[in-house]
Amino acid sequence: MNSPAKPCLIACGIFQSELDRIIENEALNVDVRYLNPGLHNDPEALADTLKKAIETHQNPESNRIILIYGDICLGFNGEMKALNDQCGTVKVDALNCIDCLLGGQGKLLETDPKHEYFFLNPAWIKLEFGDRDMKKDPADAREEFSVLSGLFLLDTMGDLDDYTETLEEIKKFTNLPVVERRDIGLKGIREVILEALEKLD
Repeated sequence: MNSPAKPCLIACGIFQSELDRIIENEALNVDVRYLNPGLHNDPEALADTLKKAIETHQNPESNRIILIYGDICLGFNGEMKALNDQCGTVKVDALNCIDCLLGGQGKLLETDPKHEYFFLNPAWIKLEFGDRDMKKDPADAREEFSVLSGLFLLDTMGDLDDYTETLEEIKKFTNLPVVERRDIGLKGIREVILEALEKLD
């Protein structure tokens, strides 16, 4: 009897540092495919890319694919659930990537019930405040971020202090203070991944 196909994790590239560390620490026997994190700005392109990735990595004898994406990454009308149901994949129980880092199951809403914070970890600092966004007109940026109360920092890899200078620039650029920092480590996302793997068995 053949052993089940190795699980394939199709994940947003925003998680690459964390997932690589978890896979190494847990000695997980999985394949992982990272998709461009910039796709979060284009839900239609993300949906097309996800479908192609699922088709590429599906095993006809054993569908063992886990999507490391949030419920709302394709929109707010159940688009991700529909894709997951259509493809017969397993998805992590998380609203979005920040919820995934916090441990999923809506923990983000417990932390930010009024949706007033802009969450940043090193991966998001590099993605959102790279060349693209920091070229915005400062006045436009301040208006865009004026609906928020502050920056909420998450340190998953223990290297957030390496971004101190960049964070000072972000504070000026957004005109937002840092309201909280949490050194959350990998516990939250680790639990989300391991729970999803259990659903395959």
